[in-house]
Amino acid sequence: YYCHFTSPIRRYPDLQIHRIIKEQLRGRLKEERIEHYREILPEVAKHSSEMERRADEAERETDKLKKVEYMEQHIGEEYEGVISGVTGW
Repeated sequence: YYCHFTSPIRRYPDLQIHRIIKEQLRGRLKEERIEHYREILPEVAKHSSEMERRADEAERETDKLKKVEYMEQHIGEEYEGVISGVTGW
């Protein structure tokens, strides 16, 4: 098995993993608890992934907004640049 986690204050899935590891290390991860985690973790993982995608999108949108707010103060100014790619809408 493989597990990746960071600080439990950062991501909810990491908090769940820390809880499970603590239970195991303390000898409390009995069959009843294992079954509990089997039942809840698929939905917890799905929900967490959805929330992470939403947070990533919110971050991208905020970055775009801040760029627009900054450039608003520079309307009419000319800049040199290089077009590095084109995206179709």
